Amino acid sequence: MKREAQEFINRDLLQTARLHLFPLSLAHLRAWLRGRGEIAMRLGVPIAPGTASQASLRAMTVKVKKMQNVVPSAHSWYTYWLIQLQAPAIGVGLIGFKGAPDGRCEAEIGYNMAPAYRCRGYMSEAVQAMMAWAWAQPGCDAIRAVTAQDNLPSQRVLQKTGWVIDEVRDEVFVWRVWRPALRRSA
Repeated sequence: MKREAQEFINRDLLQTARLHLFPLSLAHLRAWLRGRGEIAMRLGVPIAPGTASQASLRAMTVKVKKMQNVVPSAHSWYTYWLIQLQAPAIGVGLIGFKGAPDGRCEAEIGYNMAPAYRCRGYMSEAVQAMMAWAWAQPGCDAIRAVTAQDNLPSQRVLQKTGWVIDEVRDEVFVWRVWRPALRRSA
């Protein structure tokens, strides 16, 4: 792995049984927006096709703008984290928060997995890792996710990791999970 990526990983690496997750720097996001090949070269790991959906790429543009206006120590709340398999080492998904916790001590999460790596439990593993990371940060008591009502795969990930539907709006479900000490009864 290249030195640039390794230095960043050493600060914020999350490891699960099968995955490494690490937050991408502002430079990494900019490189990704220039192309999957460029980010793969900068990180020194291949990136599976479809790791970033069109919606993820649009969100990445917003993330770059937001990260330019917050202190670097808060970047982990605003960026995407690369989901990388431990073996073979390949980037297969993105997961991240849409910003630091709001006035309700709540953050919103979003994610995408490359199609060839779906239905293997990787995203559930990544969501659990990000939940644990968020609970370890000050000021985060709840996490929300918004899914289309017909997005059954995403809903299964949230169900498997302990989330509940807390609101129904238009054609979406708003899911929430609370810090374990604050968990509400469903």
